[in-house]
Amino acid sequence: MIYRIDGVIFKIDNIRVIIKTGNLFYEVITPDAPKLNAGATISLYTYLSIKGEIVTLYGFLNEEARALFIRMINLQGVGEKMALRILAALSPSEVLEVVEKEDVKTLSSIKGVGKKRAERLIFELKGALPKTLKEDKLQKVQGAQTLKDALVALGLKEEEAEESVKEYILRHGEINSVEEAIKEIVKRK
Repeated sequence: MIYRIDGVIFKIDNIRVIIKTGNLFYEVITPDAPKLNAGATISLYTYLSIKGEIVTLYGFLNEEARALFIRMINLQGVGEKMALRILAALSPSEVLEVVEKEDVKTLSSIKGVGKKRAERLIFELKGALPKTLKEDKLQKVQGAQTLKDALVALGLKEEEAEESVKEYILRHGEINSVEEAIKEIVKRK
């Protein structure tokens, strides 16, 4: 089983990236491909799918997206392609929000997910997903408290700053640069 790949992005093609690690090149299918740049160093959490003679390696920027992908493909009527499309359209925190709010409209707007399937997905995922990013994980991520304090200093309310930090961590898995994180969060607001 391959759990994680660290390497340099050799090539990007739609939803497929080629990652070079040492002398090996791995082909990884990822919903995050449009966000990536060739030549960048990357860590992807992976899921290896073996169906008959077809072996596919899926990759995600954080463990939450990987866990959500695995949870979705284990639901009846949801295949790997559909789960990939959902995660390409929505971040794990957005999927959580859609499920909590029972937002059929947003989910059914994704290609291949009709109204009935969206309703079923929401029904089956409700209660199966964590309510929020655990506080202990938030505290473990280096720079989380600094980022939260900076957002509050910029005028965000305490709760809004905390939610923004949680969403950022769900999307990226870590905080490499507080400044870059602030820029991205402010841009999204």
